[in-house]
Amino acid sequence: MVTLIGLGGGSAGGMTAEALEALSGAEIWIGARRVLDALPEGAALRIAEYLPEEILRIVRENENKSICLLFSGDTGFYSGASKLIAHFNREGIDYKVLPGISSVQLLSAKIGLPWQDWRLVSAHGKACDPVEEIRRGGDVFFLTGGKVTPGSLCRELNEGGYGSLTAVVGEALTYPSERIRRGKVEAFAGKDFDGLSVVLVLGTKAGSLAGRDAKAAGTGSDPEAFEPAASAASSRKKRIMISAMGSGSGKTVLTCGLLSALKERGIACEAMKCGPDYIDPMFHAKVLGLPGRNLDPFLQGACGVEHVLRGQKASLALIEGAMGFYDGVAGTTEASAWELAAAHGIPVVLAVRPGGSSVTLAAQIRGILEFRRPSGVAGLILTACREGLYRHLKPIIERETGLALLGYLPPMKEAEIKSRHLGLMTAGELADFKERFEKIAAQMEKTVDLDRLMELAGSFEAEPEAEMSSQRKCRIAVARDEGFSFYYEDSFEALREAGAEIIFFSPIHDRALPDCGGLYLGGGYPELYAAELEANVPMRESIREAVKGGLPTVAECGGFLYLQQSLEDTAGEKHAMAGVLPGEGVRTDRLQRFGYAYLLPEEDSLLFRKGERIPVHEFHYWDSTEYGSDLRAVKPDGRSWPCGFTSPTLYAGFPHLDLGGEAGLAARFAAAAAAAKEGRK
Repeated sequence: MVTLIGLGGGSAGGMTAEALEALSGAEIWIGARRVLDALPEGAALRIAEYLPEEILRIVRENENKSICLLFSGDTGFYSGASKLIAHFNREGIDYKVLPGISSVQLLSAKIGLPWQDWRLVSAHGKACDPVEEIRRGGDVFFLTGGKVTPGSLCRELNEGGYGSLTAVVGEALTYPSERIRRGKVEAFAGKDFDGLSVVLVLGTKAGSLAGRDAKAAGTGSDPEAFEPAASAASSRKKRIMISAMGSGSGKTVLTCGLLSALKERGIACEAMKCGPDYIDPMFHAKVLGLPGRNLDPFLQGACGVEHVLRGQKASLALIEGAMGFYDGVAGTTEASAWELAAAHGIPVVLAVRPGGSSVTLAAQIRGILEFRRPSGVAGLILTACREGLYRHLKPIIERETGLALLGYLPPMKEAEIKSRHLGLMTAGELADFKERFEKIAAQMEKTVDLDRLMELAGSFEAEPEAEMSSQRKCRIAVARDEGFSFYYEDSFEALREAGAEIIFFSPIHDRALPDCGGLYLGGGYPELYAAELEANVPMRESIREAVKGGLPTVAECGGFLYLQQSLEDTAGEKHAMAGVLPGEGVRTDRLQRFGYAYLLPEEDSLLFRKGERIPVHEFHYWDSTEYGSDLRAVKPDGRSWPCGFTSPTLYAGFPHLDLGGEAGLAARFAAAAAAAKEGRK
């Protein structure tokens, strides 16, 4: 049996009790000379070796003996151990892994501050911009090594204008020469430190110690003179984004697999999706059992995005990007995943699907890193990548890009999800959804460094949760079933905050509209269920009478088609619909008026006020013979067309809305629903 042991800060003092027990029972200890010299006395044979190929040879020659492999430091353990584990797996060698106490935990214990509050950055053989890391705010823990020393790191920070910040340097943690020094960054610039050192820089934001405890921020270099500040309960949360060079890279499967794996580890997660997508948040929600959220700077505005982020409740938010990393509105980076990540300091891991290149792939990744500064990209995960190709690409990509390659997801039939005209099949249509992502999560535990992913995640100060009004002013009936499922959770939250009670119903299965003061018919796939919708005559009549009778109604895209006279199904057969509006829904072979736009109302109506500019999004293959003319839609590039039906009690049209955006649409809808309720009494 081979046991791989991490020595935490670099010596036996950083090992766990289980690791020490394994060490005492082993016949052979293998590790670098410095590591072996730091170990206590023992009867085991000590072999000074650190090259994976030589270690593998020694293990083969001593297969009947108990062997301990020793690794120093966080980076040494996780990089060295992972290489050997790959060899052991391939050759069927039995092993177990015993990580040591990490240097971040060691320093945290020494100075009495919770390490969960720190943002962890590796500068050990990795490209690192310490000035940019400090600009993001908060307290930053740097793991140094090689050419990057505490002195060189502090020199860069001092030259970048951060010399007045306080730094804590932990030298040779757990070694006899251990020393903890605290002082100003400018005082440490260019100084010599032990090669095994870590640096904590106390930032100017997010509750840095520099502003909390002036007494502890002295410049004394004697560890006994150091007085740690009182530890406070952590209110910080983590965020990280999964993005890609383009669509089809496996972002959604990767995101859901990560969510499932982290959930299995007991980490409280929530998921968010960049852009206007409806389907991916359904996948997120199915994995977590929690609503998926959208982050869309165009639809929600800066304040709306900030509101969603501020409402993060779980300890980790995993954010899935949209399209390519830099793809935004009208051929710009506006509202792109990059812009959102950059605006909020969210680290990014790219999902990269390799194929047909190696160094050229690294060049493409370098292009992503250099196209905008800072890119915010902190790591990579390869998708649909076989183990052999991963082993080939890993040293090339890490050498040429300086990024951490966190692992890979091999080709799996569970990761193959069929698409249709509006994207992936919805999560509810996959009968084996749970089993699929359990298998993907189990695979990720083997081939993706989830611990490193968590370390890369940015840390943010959580804000107190705003109290929602308990006073319910109205009830809004929301169509939600197989045919109507495209909604933003942000819209529901905004309606609830405005005093609305949300009542879900099914136009396919229920026989009548529930008692309500407002009706919300969202988008979805009504064309796939046109026959069932037609067959439910009582529901169609109930909705027709209610809407024509003045029930405040919002009907977007699929809901708009349902209110018309008829709808073609996927075979081209025509089916009767609710008959509230003129026009017939017809099949087309391409996307119609796809993308972001603004609605320009010329009159006041249920949701809109004259002179406003309302951001919207269209995404549909089905069109209508009558798509309305009460509004004008204008694309960011200047193209425009008439659309929509509006009145004091109605909005119906193809454009999708985010009711939780900055225009206050949810409050207007709820107010109209409350007024309608009072009017019927």
